[in-house]
Amino acid sequence: MIVRQFLHWVRQAPAGERAEATSALARAYLYSDLSSDDRAAAEGAMIMLLDDSSPLVRRALAEALAADENAPRVVVHALATDQPDVALPVLSGSPLLLEDDLVDLIRREDHRISRAT
Repeated sequence: MIVRQFLHWVRQAPAGERAEATSALARAYLYSDLSSDDRAAAEGAMIMLLDDSSPLVRRALAEALAADENAPRVVVHALATDQPDVALPVLSGSPLLLEDDLVDLIRREDHRISRAT
């Protein structure tokens, strides 16, 4: 229920407030004793926040999740492919990104660069 209210609010809030609330949501996911339903709802909300138009929001999510092995893997991997200032926290410190993941990300980036030139 709280996550549903959060998602309703986040649609109308300014970017700075969305970033603060996103960070709080991620920390609650990592450090609070959530029920399995609330945990799934929080993860779903974080997945939705990956599409937020503001890099501030996505960067807040990346910073909150970057160093924790209990972060949702799908969210961390998506953040790793975001624009550089969003991706940097997870690329430089996430225990969820294995060497193979990083090599794959580099290959994809090289492919994107070569296609653009």
